[in-house]
Amino acid sequence: MLKFILLALLFVSSLYAEVPNEITYQGRLREYGRAITGNKMMSFKIYTQETGGNSIWNSGDVSVAVSSGLFNYTLRPTGIDWRQKDLYIETTISNKILSPREKITAQAYALHSQSSEKIYSNTDSVFVIDGTTITTINSETVSINGNLTVYGNFNIVPAGTVFIYCSTYAPDGWLLCDGSSYQRSQYQNLFNAIGTSFGSVDLNSFNVPDFRGMFLRGWDNGAGIDPDTASRTSMNTGGNTGDKIGSVQDDQFRHHNHMENVWAAGTYGVRPLRGSAEDPSTAEFGTTYAGGNETRPKNANVNYIIKY
Repeated sequence: MLKFILLALLFVSSLYAEVPNEITYQGRLREYGRAITGNKMMSFKIYTQETGGNSIWNSGDVSVAVSSGLFNYTLRPTGIDWRQKDLYIETTISNKILSPREKITAQAYALHSQSSEKIYSNTDSVFVIDGTTITTINSETVSINGNLTVYGNFNIVPAGTVFIYCSTYAPDGWLLCDGSSYQRSQYQNLFNAIGTSFGSVDLNSFNVPDFRGMFLRGWDNGAGIDPDTASRTSMNTGGNTGDKIGSVQDDQFRHHNHMENVWAAGTYGVRPLRGSAEDPSTAEFGTTYAGGNETRPKNANVNYIIKY
């Protein structure tokens, strides 16, 4: 009578977007206390209970290479609901069923992400999982207990969003707001958001905003707070003018005046010079200037970046 002793390890493959369901079955096989070398006919079945019952998956008979008692075989089960808490693998070697069955650990439940389904919660949120995309509908929060690793793009900031950034170069996914021209096809999402508001040199390109040295102002949008919306000009050729996003204004003082009293000495004494005098005299007067090259508040240099 053959007597087999099997020490087995189950490893669930790392599952990312397009990796198939795989379980790596590794074991050490001994016959009458000696390590086996050669090919052995084996079969693997998956059950929902430790003993008895009917299998829910069967590999059929397969030839497995064994070297010095060690073997390694990859199972590719299909049609299994990995949400079940208890799943067991039964191994048969040379028509001899080995017991007990090996329980599949919780790691295998990562395979569940390969299945497409809808999950409804009591908040009427819908999660659609297709192995590459998770979409939430009418969900205010998404809670993750543990670490989140993202492969590919994870967009939670909409294209066209402008942030302050304290570095010389823009990070991945962002462009400097320096007025540069880009191809519309290269940054389609950003172009869809801002269009040619900040200019365009041709029908295939668009400009990002040029906020270098600029203070930003909220769009008036008919509120009447900006009295000079009609005279606003475009930032670059082809950009918006008037009361539209992307238009600009040059620096300006609000109009005002100053009153001066000028005293003149003439035949009839010293008096304020108002209109014509009995003995008018000629006088030159004025004010001295102070300040710098522009009117500005205290400020610090930063970069503006825009999400694409």
